[in-house]
Amino acid sequence: MKIKALRAFLGILSAVCVLYGAAVISIIGPGSWFNWAFVAIGVFAGAGAALLPRIGRLPAVVRTGFAAVLCACILIFAVTEARIMSFAASDEAPGADWVVILGAKVDPWGPSLEYSARIRKAAEYLKNSPRSLAVTTGGQGVNEPVSEGRAAADMLQDLGIPADRIIVEDRSTSTAENLAFARVLIEEAGGDVAADRVVIVSSSFHLYRADLHARDCGYGNRGSLGSEGLRILMPQYYLREFAALVKEYVL
Repeated sequence: MKIKALRAFLGILSAVCVLYGAAVISIIGPGSWFNWAFVAIGVFAGAGAALLPRIGRLPAVVRTGFAAVLCACILIFAVTEARIMSFAASDEAPGADWVVILGAKVDPWGPSLEYSARIRKAAEYLKNSPRSLAVTTGGQGVNEPVSEGRAAADMLQDLGIPADRIIVEDRSTSTAENLAFARVLIEEAGGDVAADRVVIVSSSFHLYRADLHARDCGYGNRGSLGSEGLRILMPQYYLREFAALVKEYVL
């Protein structure tokens, strides 16, 4: 009876993951291998449902060991996602010295939906903080028409932020480099990231990892400001953040 219930659960999980994965691909495209993550999870869940009777006939010690490993993985995933979500609701009072906007994909027609949301959130904050200076970050990827830092600066100006309040960083290729290279520019402009108030703007799901890098980079008096993208893509993005944290920890 337990095996039948578990098979039914895995079958439902498989169908839900495959359908959601197909929706993700239809929205953001098949370009990155991780865009297929939920489809892959669905396939594995379906395979698990099919193989469950055979797994049930394995020796008890093997089944116990497999269950222990699975429970440990689920616990690590749950704890990590809890930390990611604890930063997602971050908000900041106006008046920071610096606003660092982390880069994201630039499409041929301009910043992607995710990146546009970050830039709009930063522009809103900058309008309420007339003395704050912005640092836009991100180099130019292979399929990007301009650097991410340049695209963000242009959009900020379109949203009413004067050019003299914007510093462009256009060489970085990762979150860690976004923050490291922004630090150099802030210090060249007379700032001090250890003492000055710095607000880091990124997508809500990305703030926890960004804060870890900012801490390691010496940002002492830092805050986080998150933007919201398409809600349907949040499971995909939160799963991607977990994978990114695991990858960075391993490497």
